[in-house]
Amino acid sequence: MRTRLLNLAVCLVLSSGLALAQSPAEKPNPGPEHKKLGYFVDEAKMGGKMVKSRYSIKELSPTSYTFKWETQGEDGAWQTVMEGKSTKVS
Repeated sequence: MRTRLLNLAVCLVLSSGLALAQSPAEKPNPGPEHKKLGYFVDEAKMGGKMVKSRYSIKELSPTSYTFKWETQGEDGAWQTVMEGKSTKVS
C-alpha cells in the first residue's frame, strides 16, 4: 500500500513538472482587418447632461468606408444616432 502511494506521488510530481515546463502560448497578432477599423469614444455635455458616445469607422477599400455613431442612454443601452457609407469622388 505504501509503495503504491509513493508511486502515485512520484507520478503526480513528475507530471506536474512537465506541465509547468511547457512554453506559454503566443498571443495572437491582429490581422490586417483590425488595422482598418477605427473606434473612438467620447463623453460630452448634451442638453445639460453628460452623454457617452462612440464612433466607429471601417475601411472597406482605399476609397470607401462605413461609419456608425452611437450614444449611451440612461439605461446603459447603446442607440444608433447615425450610420452610413462614404465614397471618395475622384
